Amino acid sequence: MTANFLPCNPAYAQVLQKSSPRASFRRTAVLSDEPRSNDSSITVERTVRSEYSDRERYEVQLRQRIDAAQRGQNDWYESIVSVAQAQDATRLQQIAHVKAERVIERAEIHRNQRVQLEEHQRWITEETERRQIEADQRRREVAEQQANLLAQEEAENEARRRRLAEEEEQRRVDDERHRRVQAEQHAILQAEFEAEIRAQRRRLAEDAERRQIEQEQRRRQEAEIQAFIQAQIEAENEERRRQTEEAERQRRERLRECAVCLESQDMSTMIQVICSHWYCREHLRGKSFINLDHHQGCH
Repeated sequence: MTANFLPCNPAYAQVLQKSSPRASFRRTAVLSDEPRSNDSSITVERTVRSEYSDRERYEVQLRQRIDAAQRGQNDWYESIVSVAQAQDATRLQQIAHVKAERVIERAEIHRNQRVQLEEHQRWITEETERRQIEADQRRREVAEQQANLLAQEEAENEARRRRLAEEEEQRRVDDERHRRVQAEQHAILQAEFEAEIRAQRRRLAEDAERRQIEQEQRRRQEAEIQAFIQAQIEAENEERRRQTEEAERQRRERLRECAVCLESQDMSTMIQVICSHWYCREHLRGKSFINLDHHQGCH
């Protein structure tokens, strides 16, 4: 258990650091293979012995320091344990105090809940009684209302029967008056209908006569138009015939007979020479005109 707490003590750590053999012991003698004199060997031996004695003293001091550090470590651990035990005792006391307070609070809560439950049960009892009283009162009121409603309904039924009888009588009177009015209106409408029929027949006869007159007038107008059109056509035909005859006369007047081929052609396509003879253009340019002798005697 002590070894677990050694690194936690600073004094013990310093002692361990100082007790290192490499830091506390240093050899000064140097051994050599070469032969030495007796004086030097004695000196070396004395030096080694003095160093070993110093080392033993140092080891004794080191063990004393280690023991002191160990005792300090144990005291420090015991103090820590005592402090921890004291803290545990204090914590246990606090836990016990908290538990006691919780028990007291729980008891208080149970007591309050019990009081509230008793008050709630008392309120439920009072509310049940109040509701029972209200239900009884409501039933009485409903019974009274039903009785009043039955009486009112009976009175309303009686009034309704009287009103229905009066309405039936009034309806019968109204129906009788309505039938008389309808009969009078029917007679008036029948007379008006017959008068309208006669008027329509008279209008139809007048319309038929007027249409017949209009048709006769239309036939006369069509005949006149047809005669006028026929006269116009005949006049146009006569004018066209006259123009045709005039054109034929003018065409004949313009015809000239070729002195070579003796064919008649329009004078615009022929040529007149000095002797008043007419020639075709091709005959006038050809040899036939040169070979002719009849134009020599022309004047």
